[in-house]
Amino acid sequence: MNLVSTSLYEKRFGPFFVTPIVIGLDKDNNGKIETILATYDSIGQIDEGDFATGGTASEMLFGVCESFFTKDLPH
Repeated sequence: MNLVSTSLYEKRFGPFFVTPIVIGLDKDNNGKIETILATYDSIGQIDEGDFATGGTASEMLFGVCESFFTKDLPH
């Protein structure tokens, strides 16, 4: 997560602006695997949340995600 954030901040005055979504897996000390989800703004500020949207329809998708998201949904 920090590598993407640093790379975006380093090129903050460049001609391209993106808002990436990064998803990964992390193992804690007890061996339990958890999902990591992070989104970034165009200069690299990390926003860790429960869900993420991206692309041209992200504002419309955000409302749908808020409506249907359930925390700790079984796999």
